Amino acid sequence: MPDRNVTEIDAGLSFSDAALAEPLAVAVRTVRVAIAHTADPAARIVILGGGAIGLLCALVLKAYGRPHIRIAEPNALRRQRLDGLDIGESYDPVAMPAADSSADIVLDAVGAGITRMAASAIVRPGESLCMSGLKIPSRALIHAGSHCRTLPLQAPTAIGRMILPRRCVF
Repeated sequence: MPDRNVTEIDAGLSFSDAALAEPLAVAVRTVRVAIAHTADPAARIVILGGGAIGLLCALVLKAYGRPHIRIAEPNALRRQRLDGLDIGESYDPVAMPAADSSADIVLDAVGAGITRMAASAIVRPGESLCMSGLKIPSRALIHAGSHCRTLPLQAPTAIGRMILPRRCVF
């Protein structure tokens, strides 16, 4: 591994805490990009996925004073854990899917085809959709279908990140 890819951790930092540096950086970047395009602090936010990235995104949003956070998580044990943290309302997206065009900001922390389709349906037209998870090839970012709006791609902002009209960031 090249030396430039290695960062020495401070002796006082535990390995457990250091392991959170990368997922926390992803969450902070995702949230900053999403809220930069949505000035309303009362924006309705949906996070798809209550794993490490989704949980950290919710914590960052709470730290930024965003009170209206819903976290879609199909796993009952994760939902129970999320509910105990007082960072927003968790719900089962299989039993109770979010209504179409019901969110001002949608953060997809999973990146599976089904969550991309759900994210593009849930976000209100002209609002922010950020995808931090990329489980499927980038060519299949948005699928046309009965539950999904087709969004033409604009110029990329960086390798691996693209902006969709009006504010859909990968």
